[in-house]
Amino acid sequence: MNRSLKFKSLVLMASISLAALTACSNSNNGGDNAAGNGNTAAAGNDGTKATNGNAAASGGNAANNGANNAEDDDVTTMSKVSGMTIRIAANWDGTPTPDTPMGAKRLELQKAVEAKYNVKIQYLNIPNEEFQNKMKASILNGSPAAEIWYMGSSDVVPGLAKEGLFLPIDDLISLSDEKQIPVDDFRKYTGYNGKIYGFNTEASVDQIGIFYNRALFEKNGLPDPHTWVESKEWTWDKFREVAKQLTKDTNGDGKPDQWGLTGYAGDWVWFQALANGGHLFDLETGKQTLDDPKTQEAMDFMAKLFTEDKVVADSTWGFLDSFPKGNIGMTPSFSWTGGTWKANMKQDGYGFLPMPLGPGQTDYVNPSRQTNSNFIAKGTKYPEAVMQIWKELQVWDTEAHADEYYNAQYDHDDDIEVAKMLSKNVNFDFFNTINGGLIDQIGNELATGATTAAQAAQKYGPMLQDKADILLKQ
Repeated sequence: MNRSLKFKSLVLMASISLAALTACSNSNNGGDNAAGNGNTAAAGNDGTKATNGNAAASGGNAANNGANNAEDDDVTTMSKVSGMTIRIAANWDGTPTPDTPMGAKRLELQKAVEAKYNVKIQYLNIPNEEFQNKMKASILNGSPAAEIWYMGSSDVVPGLAKEGLFLPIDDLISLSDEKQIPVDDFRKYTGYNGKIYGFNTEASVDQIGIFYNRALFEKNGLPDPHTWVESKEWTWDKFREVAKQLTKDTNGDGKPDQWGLTGYAGDWVWFQALANGGHLFDLETGKQTLDDPKTQEAMDFMAKLFTEDKVVADSTWGFLDSFPKGNIGMTPSFSWTGGTWKANMKQDGYGFLPMPLGPGQTDYVNPSRQTNSNFIAKGTKYPEAVMQIWKELQVWDTEAHADEYYNAQYDHDDDIEVAKMLSKNVNFDFFNTINGGLIDQIGNELATGATTAAQAAQKYGPMLQDKADILLKQ
């Protein structure tokens, strides 16, 4: 599991479908998600496929018998799960609770499903540090600890998918007839070798952008930065200018005690690169792309903020604690961190902006490395029936999920509008499948001036390629 999915467990209590995610997943709110949400349009009220015995009158009894036989087959399949416990695993507690409208609805659906099929639904909360080992060991032993596993897509695709640890949903549902799961989106984010492995009520990703301290901006005479976003003036140059203006020695001791920026250097590398239209890894070709001109440009810009401008207070995960203290203007981060800052930034308030536009960029882009998805383990008994039961557990009102999630992360309508915009313009990269901490090392070296973007590509490019070759040749 990666860091973002781990931290996402702090906010997943609002909506699993959005997180974003993940974990770490990854951002985003237990009682209303665990593995998606609703009803099933593809099934009749009794859980069988809707058929019309009169559809082919000229076929007489033969046509009707065919329809009835198909219906009987579905009934037989679903009856096989009677007495089973369907387990849904995550690294947080996804058990629905009645304290939100979505949670109450999911509890209602769960009771109906359990009664309808004589099954028990159990949500497993597996600690992050145990999750991967327990998942892999149990599936490899032929006795998966859970039928459905909720995790970041990069934890499965392509590695575990290639190893055959999870079942492609192509084999469990008719993709051409599917009206609820957005299969095209999941093909993009969880597809490998022509198959789709992940599923959820929607293929959501974290919104990644710049959080800013509203009170500090006002105190320093800065206008509402959303006006820059609207006019497309929110560029690297403007970002750099604002960071310099906010970095000050306010007590006269010769050292800055107010800063323009903070943020984890390892994440900043890919945030900046993908937002600039660059990439780190091309899954289709199997090639690392640290030397992508857009990626190089972004890493150079990031390094200048740290080493030339000296406007960054901290390059570690300490920013989660330091940003809310009120003396830092901005930080690039995942949407889910907004939920963690809500309570302790009431006085100053925070806002949310997209990553600034790089040279030549005309549209704000949401950088993403995974979506949080559900996956069905190899060795699951009656996986088609398990899939059908999962679908009937879901609340398929994705707008309601989105609203609940956005309201959990953001306090202002203009911030929510930015988040919605970013959700529609995503630059996705599979680099996390070959990362292994190398991107973190690049970020740390860029932040300290130990390397340049070009040197990082020369040094770490071959290491990433080795990981890619091993991954894809397993």
